[in-house]
Amino acid sequence: MWHAILVISLALLVGAVVILAVVLTFLLPVIQGAPFVASDLKKVGKMIELAGLRPGERLADLGSGDGRIVLAAAANGHPACGFEINPVLVWWSRCRARRRGLDGRAHFLCSSFWKEDLAGFDAISVFGIDHMMPRLRRKLERELKPGTRVISNGFSIPGWEPVRRDGQVFLYIMGNHC
Repeated sequence: MWHAILVISLALLVGAVVILAVVLTFLLPVIQGAPFVASDLKKVGKMIELAGLRPGERLADLGSGDGRIVLAAAANGHPACGFEINPVLVWWSRCRARRRGLDGRAHFLCSSFWKEDLAGFDAISVFGIDHMMPRLRRKLERELKPGTRVISNGFSIPGWEPVRRDGQVFLYIMGNHC
């Protein structure tokens, strides 16, 4: 009898740990920003194209998910940094960068981009959701220098007029309608 109680208790404890891990890893990012939804590879190509990165320019991906935008920029020779609060996705992105030999150009930080200074980047990519875009606009207006390109997948930035639009991918240039 006590053996059955011990097994049930252990199973409940393991179940609680798994649930806590799922909440911290997947639901917390939803509350703080947006859920992980991988960008379609065609859209990733459009975003990199619209970023118009020149030699030496740096890209930041806000909420980098599985790292596909950062990896695409790095594969084209551009240093890129992904900010992601999900530690599992950061680990996976770093593994993918290492496997492709891009870990010198593709960097992933387990950090909320809300806490990061984005002033040193020449292009910013984001796949956010409606409710976060007004706050993001204010952050970008405070931190980015004129000429910085902002590429948004799926959601426009309220109050800004895109310089170019390719389907649901929007390009904004700081100081130009922003």
